[in-house]
Amino acid sequence: MKRMCVILFILAFILCVAAGGVFYAKDTCEQMVAMTEEAEQLSEERDVEALLSQAKKMSAFLESRHLILSLYVRHDELEKLTTHLLDLYAQAEAGDAEVHTVLVQIAFMARHIYERELPNLDNLL
Repeated sequence: MKRMCVILFILAFILCVAAGGVFYAKDTCEQMVAMTEEAEQLSEERDVEALLSQAKKMSAFLESRHLILSLYVRHDELEKLTTHLLDLYAQAEAGDAEVHTVLVQIAFMARHIYERELPNLDNLL
């Protein structure tokens, strides 16, 4: 009976960690997409200073989430997202307000990371 309780506890723990990872990835995705939409608006307004500030904010946000995301997200996906953020920062620093393509790539990668964490037949097997 004692073993059964331990087994059930371990299974419940694993389930909680998996669910926590999905919720963490969803929160990260939603916040990153919201920041991307703000940056898109700044780009349309041609406000390069605010766009540069937004790029720094987005990079700092990803850096704060990187440690936990790196535990269960593929590193090449995080690297691509980081690269896109660096591209955004470089373009904003150069004074280029036409960053629509980079912002679309950032939003895509954020959504992709979340969708990869959703339980499905591919990642369960």
